[in-house]
Amino acid sequence: MQHAIDSANSATAYSIGVKTGVSMLGVDLYEQPVRNILEEAMACGKAGGVVTSVQLLDATPGAFLTHSLNRKNKHHLQDGFMRTQPSWAMGICDDKLQPSEEMKASMVNGSLSSSWTFLHQDENVLAEDFYNDIQDKNPDNGDHVLACFGGEYTTGISGSGEKKGNMPFRGLDSSYSNRWCSAGIVDADDNDIPTDITPNSTICDHWPQDSLKNVPHMQEHVKEALNFLGKDKDGFFMLYEQGDIDWAA
Repeated sequence: MQHAIDSANSATAYSIGVKTGVSMLGVDLYEQPVRNILEEAMACGKAGGVVTSVQLLDATPGAFLTHSLNRKNKHHLQDGFMRTQPSWAMGICDDKLQPSEEMKASMVNGSLSSSWTFLHQDENVLAEDFYNDIQDKNPDNGDHVLACFGGEYTTGISGSGEKKGNMPFRGLDSSYSNRWCSAGIVDADDNDIPTDITPNSTICDHWPQDSLKNVPHMQEHVKEALNFLGKDKDGFFMLYEQGDIDWAA
């Protein structure tokens, strides 16, 4: 369909093992859903989870959590997540690329509240206490965990007030600091052809300082996910995605 694949059909290729079209997610070339490796694990009695630094139903994590003919189809993505019901899902909850508000509400005081624990970034919850409420949870008992960060749950980049979606690619060293504040300044002529580029030399924190205390480092997210999923006596499958590496340059 195009000269280069995108992250939806490339992730689909290694989550379900078949080829699909550009922007298609968890389906084959005939537009039929195919059970992915996380769903296969759960069908075998194992636990299945996803940890990502990007929006939870974005292309790569979405290929393990849902099925859709288009990676931007909000309702298909959310309906697919509801059907998959992974044991663990942690990532950015922003805009349309997240579980539905109805599902999250049901986890708090509805029909899903007996099986799901919904955690989210909160100014009243310190990072070191974030996962306290799930220490006695076990996927073998039918427990599920959704942990949301960023987006509607954060105040954005320090000084800008911008709602920030993804966690920074520097998450591999568990830092949410020392990122360039912008891409720099590009001067262009009347035909929009760049004539001069001034690199950005100002360093910012990814979130305001007063928000950083509420966000566990990525290594803590991974450790807590492994601890929870590892309680399943039959084993587990987990995807960990450190996203936005392609933006690093």
